[in-house]
Order: sequence, then C-alpha cells, then structure tokens
Amino acid sequence: MDEVRKTVGKYITAHAIVAAVAVGGAIVAMAPQVIIVPVLGLLGFTGNGVAASSIAATVHASIGNVAPGSLFATLQSAGAAGAGSGAVTAATQIAGSAVAAAAVGGRFLLSKALKAKL
Repeated sequence: MDEVRKTVGKYITAHAIVAAVAVGGAIVAMAPQVIIVPVLGLLGFTGNGVAASSIAATVHASIGNVAPGSLFATLQSAGAAGAGSGAVTAATQIAGSAVAAAAVGGRFLLSKALKAKL
C-alpha cells in the first residue's frame, strides 16, 4: 500500500494541474450541488424566482413568455429546487465526469504521443 501511495504522490507532484482538474471534476460529479447552487444564483435563478437585474432577468425580458420545457424554464425550476433540479443535476454530473476523464485520459494520451516521438 505504501508503494501505491508513493506512486500516486509522485504523479500528483509531477502533474499537479491534471490532478487538480481531475479531482475537481470528480467532486462536481459526486456532489453537483457544490457548483449548481452558486452558479444558478450568480445567473439569477433563485428560490424566489428570477432575481431582478440579473443575467436571468435580462434573458427573460428578451424572450418574453417562457416555453415549458425550455432551457430557461428548466434552469428556473432548478433554481427554485423544482422539477428541473434533476435534469440540471444529471447534466452537471455528466460534465464533471467528462472533465475528470478528459484530464486523466488527455494526459495519458499526451504521454503516449510524446514517448512515440522519442
């Protein structure tokens, strides 16, 4: 077990950015509310509806009536912890997983490509 710990420690030290992105993606995948709640709040989708003078309010003013099932309606529902929460949570988990996989997989492919050129 100590050998594994040392190997992982060396990899993290040598590839700190890749490790940070992979861990960040994994955290988002496992606990999507860590990112969903603050991002929705920053955009203006709150538990009390669309916040005045927010990005969401500007978009809402430009589109007029919101179509049921639209992206705006889904985000508005998620902001109010409604039915859209599940869709936004799933999308966030998929994105987090993709980021983690891309970080690790991209680093692996890059190392293979560099070894092939040597």
